[in-house]
Amino acid sequence: MWLKLQIRSILYAGTANITDDDQRARILRNNAVALFTGMLALIFGLYYYFISKEEGILYGVLTEAACFFTGILCNRLRLYTAATIIVQFTNLLAVVYFGCLLSLNMEASLLAIFIVGTSFLILKDISSRVISITATFVALALMELNRHYPVIIPIVFEPATALMVHYTALFVIVLLSCLTIVLYVWQNDRLLLKIKSTTHNLEQHAVELERTNEALAKANLTKSIFLRETSHEIRNPLNAIYGISQLLMMEMDKTDQLKSISKLIIHLHSASYNVTQIINNVLELSKLEAGVLDDVRKDHFNMQEWISNIIHIYQYVADLKGVKIELEIDLDMPERMISDKVKLTQVANNLLINAIKFTADNSVINVHLYPENDQWALAVSDQGAGIPEEMVQAIFDPFITKQDAFIDGTGLGLPIAKRLTQLLYGEIKVRRNEDGGSTFIAAFPKEEHVLPPAAAETNFLPDDVDYSDKVILVVEDNMMNQMVFSNFLSRSRCKLILADNGLQALEKARVQVPDLILLDMHMPVMDGYETLLELKKDPRLKDIPVVAISADSFKEAVEEVMQAGANDYVLKPVQFRPLYEVVGKYLKPQPVVI
Repeated sequence: MWLKLQIRSILYAGTANITDDDQRARILRNNAVALFTGMLALIFGLYYYFISKEEGILYGVLTEAACFFTGILCNRLRLYTAATIIVQFTNLLAVVYFGCLLSLNMEASLLAIFIVGTSFLILKDISSRVISITATFVALALMELNRHYPVIIPIVFEPATALMVHYTALFVIVLLSCLTIVLYVWQNDRLLLKIKSTTHNLEQHAVELERTNEALAKANLTKSIFLRETSHEIRNPLNAIYGISQLLMMEMDKTDQLKSISKLIIHLHSASYNVTQIINNVLELSKLEAGVLDDVRKDHFNMQEWISNIIHIYQYVADLKGVKIELEIDLDMPERMISDKVKLTQVANNLLINAIKFTADNSVINVHLYPENDQWALAVSDQGAGIPEEMVQAIFDPFITKQDAFIDGTGLGLPIAKRLTQLLYGEIKVRRNEDGGSTFIAAFPKEEHVLPPAAAETNFLPDDVDYSDKVILVVEDNMMNQMVFSNFLSRSRCKLILADNGLQALEKARVQVPDLILLDMHMPVMDGYETLLELKKDPRLKDIPVVAISADSFKEAVEEVMQAGANDYVLKPVQFRPLYEVVGKYLKPQPVVI
């Protein structure tokens, strides 16, 4: 037991506190070669000395053993490079010396295999191994030269002694070769064990990752459900608030009572519109992060009318700060363009609301449309304090704003504008203006529309149309929303039928077939989806245009409703102008009699 502990202590000399497994194993192999070779040198070298009485053998053996044990001592003293050099070159010198001294009785060149093997076992880098192997061949060449031009005179033994030296030398060579093989096997077993352990750890890690992915997927699903349900719950009452604010905006210049509270009406309209944009941005970011991207749907549209309508909406918001929005369109800007109008509008909305938020009170926001090589650009400049240099990149990260995000906004507008711009194969950048403020520039590929221009769009709402010969069925369970839709649609002189749920809607539609159905999708008794299916089954009702109105903006919900037979989809809170345009698609107004 004592001997075993001593041998273990020698083998592991210098490995304490070594955390690198490869280095620890290399030190151990170096010690093993030094200990085993040194012991063999002492045992068989002293035996050769006793049978030959040649002092050259004694001095050589003692020197060789001392060098090997010095190598172990260097390892213990953490002189690892010195230990490796001493052990390896002691092997080389011993082979040369004893190969020349005993050349008449042994084939020392066989030891070259042992030295080449130890070169790979105890040396770390390729250059050291190349030097060691080259030195081995030099040693063989020196022994061969000594055979023809003796410098070290070989010892001549008596026949019986010479035979004994020959066989014992072969035995030593075999033992050293076995040592090399054992160390290689030990190294391979160790590497195999390490691979198995790593594989096991990877498998465990893969299992943990799978569990984590499942948990993340579940959390993401929960988040999506939460956002979807919360959005629906918020959009329904917001639809009433936003609808009332639009009705008030349409009437405030017509009655003295409303004129006196016009600022309050504008505040109400702006606040409800801003809340709508925040909800849209939160849902848009959720879809972008989940990789659920709406398809790019290109259409042709008039550029000036498109941007003018957007500015018209945001001028109400800007009025609260005394800010004027000015539009400049270069003369060589194409009149009509082909792109995804909805996504472009989201980009423009977010750039404008950002500019209004950070520009100075009673200042000017400049909106500039201009061509640039094979692109066209939308530039929005404000007169705010400007963006600090260190925040120029960060502002395109979600939830980053210059001020408190919970007071001034969510910080989602610019990241969403950037992602939508990239989705349209464009790019967005920001620059600091010399006179203060910032300019955001969104550039898009130029695709001009060469067909004859469509009829001019207007900002008028349905005061100038007559649907007196049309019947519109409004299916909506919320009484406040019913009131808002009734007030808006009654301006077009149409006949309105109101229903609280899908079952009631079917009954009323069969009594008087409507020309158009505005259908809420989330209702008690019978929801919008079931109502759609029932409508399509009825031969009298299946061809009636149906406009689905819902607070659910998720792509899969829209696709499900459209596949069930809806002709159009309008998102709550409803903006009257898009609703008016959708109604106009399916109803032909009578000429207005003036």
